[in-house]
Amino acid sequence: MNDKATERLRHICSHLDGGYDVPNIVSNVLNGTGSPARSAGSLQSYCFARGMRAWFEGSDIEAVKQWFYLSGESQVFYLKLAPNMMNLMPRVMDFSRILISDCDDLIARFLQIDGIYDAKRVSNVKCVDYHAFNIILAVKGEVELLAARCELFQKDPPTGNGKNILWIMSFFVRWLKEVKRR
Repeated sequence: MNDKATERLRHICSHLDGGYDVPNIVSNVLNGTGSPARSAGSLQSYCFARGMRAWFEGSDIEAVKQWFYLSGESQVFYLKLAPNMMNLMPRVMDFSRILISDCDDLIARFLQIDGIYDAKRVSNVKCVDYHAFNIILAVKGEVELLAARCELFQKDPPTGNGKNILWIMSFFVRWLKEVKRR
C-alpha cells in the first residue's frame, strides 16, 4: 500500500475508532427516536467506512459488499425520511455503494425513490438533475435515451462549476461506444 492509501486508511480508521455510537444510532433508526434521519445518515457513513476499511486492510470483497449493502439500506431509509433536494449529486453518487453491494432488490428500491432528481429539471443540461437522471438511465440500461442525452450535453457543455461533471459524461460516452460495439 502506498503512502497516500495508508494515510486514507488511517483517516477512515480515525472516524471508526471514536466517532460513532453505533448501538444508539441503530436504536434511533429502529425505534424512531432522537433524529432517525440523522441517525440513518450516520449509520450510512459508518457502514461505508467499515466497507472501505475491509477493502484497504484485507481486500475482502465479500465484507465490502456486506458493508455497502448495509450502507445502502441506511441510505434508502434516509432518503425516504428526508426527501429534500439538497446535496442531490452526492446522493446519486452514493448509489455506487449500492451497486457494489450487488443486491438487485436494494438497487431496485433505490431506483424507485422519489426525490433522487427533480423531474421538472431533468431536461436542463445545466442542472445537476440532468446528470443524476443519466446515472439512473445507465443503471436501468436505457442506452438509447442516455446516448441522445449525452449528445445534447456535448453540444452545450457546462462552464464554471458545471465542469466538475464533465468526467461523468465522458465516462458515459466511452461506455456507450463500447455497448454499441457489442
